[in-house]
Amino acid sequence: MKKKVDYLTFIVIFMLMSFSAFGKTRYITHLNNFDGFNKSNVTISKDILIDNNKNNNRRFNVVDITNIDVVSKCYLRIANKNNSKNANSEYGLVWNYINDDNYMLLRLNCKNTAPHDILDERIMLVELCEVINGKYMKIASTKITKGVNLYDGYNAIMLEYDKFSLTFKIGNKSLKTINNIQIKCDTLFNIGYMVGSNSCVAIERLVIKSKNDNFASIQTKYTREYINNYLKQQNRDFIEGLWTYLDRNIDEENLKIGGKYTLVILKNENNGYDILYYDGAMVNSSQWQCGMLKGLLYKTSFSDNYDLVWYDSMMNIFSDDTYATFADYMVLTLHFPIEKGQIRFKKIQ
Repeated sequence: MKKKVDYLTFIVIFMLMSFSAFGKTRYITHLNNFDGFNKSNVTISKDILIDNNKNNNRRFNVVDITNIDVVSKCYLRIANKNNSKNANSEYGLVWNYINDDNYMLLRLNCKNTAPHDILDERIMLVELCEVINGKYMKIASTKITKGVNLYDGYNAIMLEYDKFSLTFKIGNKSLKTINNIQIKCDTLFNIGYMVGSNSCVAIERLVIKSKNDNFASIQTKYTREYINNYLKQQNRDFIEGLWTYLDRNIDEENLKIGGKYTLVILKNENNGYDILYYDGAMVNSSQWQCGMLKGLLYKTSFSDNYDLVWYDSMMNIFSDDTYATFADYMVLTLHFPIEKGQIRFKKIQ
């Protein structure tokens, strides 16, 4: 049996760059046990201090993540030591950085709304911006007065990405969603931080979390037209054909059905079978298209018994002790022993 593939990979980035002003090695390490980031045995690093008081331009430090499949989340814990004394001090999370004139930015700026006035209020202004060829375009902005450190202490910034939207969270002790923006963003690359002029920024850690791009991995050459024409052939393998949902016996706490699927099973080049999605998805139905790979069957030494790799409704892989059995080539049963369930299909063509 094949080992279960973990579709979430936690990427702990180490960057060995030194700043001439300090001559210290820079570490960017994993934050242990915070908001979905699992524990790691990586030692937490000391602060990195970047002083930009004498520079009129923004400074950027980014991590090249082009070799990572799909970034789903990044976390930055950062403090601006000049928040208390300079209202024009800025800093933030940057991604899709190409050069100093082209990038995306979540900009933070803490200031008083009316200094020396009775109505004065301390706020953090958070702006989502895109810079194209040096032109600064504000997409959205939010004023925050609670749940963040408005002075020189640390705040955490979280960016979550799901191919269709960007979600931003921020906070000093717990994270709170500040924006959920649908914006064209095919992928994330070159993630890091921006240190504005008049800023002295301390970085405690940057964490990048990725997952495998299962959506790309389950694309196939098969179209609905090809499948329909193939199914008209009379000399097919007994297993090949159209199979539709029959019933299920599952523990709802461990396994939930994503739809009453109709599946196509076709022999593949590896002496096994491809299970293709035909229709019937109820969960994530907009993503599933006819011909996409729903699973794989691998022959075993037992007759009518196959090792099974299965893609669930969210395109995550099940392969740990999963297997499939056929009864008289008319009933297919998918077994998920760890999840304590099974799903049956009947052959209709």
